[in-house]
Amino acid sequence: MKPITTTMLALTLAALSVLWAPRASADDAPHHFLFSITTDESWAAGSALTQAVVAAESGHEVTVLLSVRGIYLAHTKSVQGGFSVTGQSPRYLLAKLIRDGHEVLVCGVCLVAGGIEPEDLVEGTKVSGPELMLAAMTRPNTVALSY
Repeated sequence: MKPITTTMLALTLAALSVLWAPRASADDAPHHFLFSITTDESWAAGSALTQAVVAAESGHEVTVLLSVRGIYLAHTKSVQGGFSVTGQSPRYLLAKLIRDGHEVLVCGVCLVAGGIEPEDLVEGTKVSGPELMLAAMTRPNTVALSY
């Protein structure tokens, strides 16, 4: 499959999942949103992090789980541009979430595989293993989104 076809298919499926998702209203209790990000590709990562910030600003609790190539989003030594829609870098958005009291988990095994030292991550991120990740995924009222 050509890259553009794959991208269009992914975007179509994402749009359809939003159409069929239960509608939230102002009367709904806050949820816990888990954004699992496995890519450092700017379009997908920027979309995920922008949605995470909007959820947080709407009063919901947010956890961002970075694994596979997503770990590079929290790497302070990687080159990052701004997400074209907001102009904000992934590191900026992650730091904003952390400052606002939300959790950013980074897969420890992925750090080893990616050659990143924990001290080179955005301040406030938590290096995590399967137990902490599972706890975040299985909390009550969790809505999980994967990018």
